[in-house]
Amino acid sequence: MKSINKSLILLLALIILMSSTNLIYAKEPKDIIKLAFQKQNLNQDSYLLEMECIVSEGDKRDSSSLKVYIYNGGERQMVTFRAPKRLTDNKFLVIRTNTWMYKKGLHRPIRVSGSQKLFGDAGVGETVGIDYYNDYQIKEYSETEDNYIFELVAKDSQTSYQQAKLTISKGGCYIKKVILKAITGIPLKELTYKNYRKIGEHELADIVIKNLLQNQDRITELKYIDIENKKLSAKAFQPLMMGKFNLLIRD
Repeated sequence: MKSINKSLILLLALIILMSSTNLIYAKEPKDIIKLAFQKQNLNQDSYLLEMECIVSEGDKRDSSSLKVYIYNGGERQMVTFRAPKRLTDNKFLVIRTNTWMYKKGLHRPIRVSGSQKLFGDAGVGETVGIDYYNDYQIKEYSETEDNYIFELVAKDSQTSYQQAKLTISKGGCYIKKVILKAITGIPLKELTYKNYRKIGEHELADIVIKNLLQNQDRITELKYIDIENKKLSAKAFQPLMMGKFNLLIRD
């Protein structure tokens, strides 16, 4: 009986030790960002995201309809417009830290920055999704009662936004707010995440974007409408094929 009790005590001690280890591991700063990143569940396959971008400034309101194609878990991305008509020929291709723009009248696509504006204050980077887990390293980390706060620095000098301040909620590990900064640390944009919801297997939020340098009364909102798994070919995600993208995809 004594040997059984000893075995039981050892087993309980082992379970407690393993639980404690897992708890510490889950609270490592980098793992908190990873948990928030994995909620989106867009890093496994290829997808088509349908989005709406709404710009409000005073009594003025404008909107656009976007299709964002994600190839092979984010290895490459393409942004196209369904509306308004004046933008339907515009396309933006992202391959890692490189971004190209194509529109009617161009003989070939041109290189642009990932911070290039798409519509209102929504840039290419925010629209295809910024990878705070893989593309940044933690410079500073702190906590408040409700949030984890990270000061991030880009690993690559070609990344669109070289610094970012990331706020993640302690309840559920959701991204709440991001301040995107220049290499000098000057704040450029504020991104506020709201209305988290499940779309299929993906947990996403609408993003409210404010330009912190100009037009501060203007608000740009990116809304997710739908997400579907889609079979995509790498051939379509080449700079010199951007003019033929719609033919290669055939939605």
